[in-house]
Amino acid sequence: MGEHIDLMASFLTENLTTLELLDSSLAGTIAAASVPGEALVTAAPSGDPTLTMMGRSFHSRIDPRAEAEALASSAVIMEMKRKGFRPAIFGLGLGYHALALAAGFDQVLVIEPDPGMIKLAFIHLDFRSALSGMIFVLDRSATAGWPLTALLPHPPSVRRWPREFEYWADRLTLLPPAGRNGPRDTIAHLKKSADSLDGLADLLSGYPENGLVGHEDLAARTRSRTGLLTETEIYLLLLEELAPARKDASGRIFFRKDHYEEVL
Repeated sequence: MGEHIDLMASFLTENLTTLELLDSSLAGTIAAASVPGEALVTAAPSGDPTLTMMGRSFHSRIDPRAEAEALASSAVIMEMKRKGFRPAIFGLGLGYHALALAAGFDQVLVIEPDPGMIKLAFIHLDFRSALSGMIFVLDRSATAGWPLTALLPHPPSVRRWPREFEYWADRLTLLPPAGRNGPRDTIAHLKKSADSLDGLADLLSGYPENGLVGHEDLAARTRSRTGLLTETEIYLLLLEELAPARKDASGRIFFRKDHYEEVL
């Protein structure tokens, strides 16, 4: 269970003071930014703050810290580290996943188009010990000199900034390729860490045989079920591990239902 957080407390001053020593210009930009008016931060049962915007969850409503730690220890991230990739997170949310990854990588890039979101995260979580290893990217200008950088999407942020995500997805590796037995290894890992894969089978059961499954639709379905397989883990599995993708006329990514059932 995560550390209990006082929602009336703020880490903003401490975070900005630390960032000022590293990047005074960025610290000024964040300090001057406005927090999104639609952001609603409430206490999760774990005691940690969790975020919704326009009714959309940006983190687990039960235990956002544990969700981020599960992502950071997942087989996909371990494969990324083994191959020497560094993560470029698209979308910060409150920063749980960025902080969890920063504990395991020397450097983490955080692509966040809205500096107000960084300010919101700085208010609610303590980034001080991680800031020296984080590079915040606010616009499209900083694209040079990024070898072996893998784009790691935060699904709610992708839905908030689809055009920006497409831009970065065209320029960065969308996660490093999995090993030969990646799907089975990943599922075995999830069975061990989450103690169940029933949730994924349940989610797929409502689709027609040999039908196409939209990843946004599948991610949305995770919010209506209980279980330990998180939306982020399902998203990662679908994007990289379980199925070849194609795009329909509108540019949305789809996957064949029968493909994942081969590896369940």
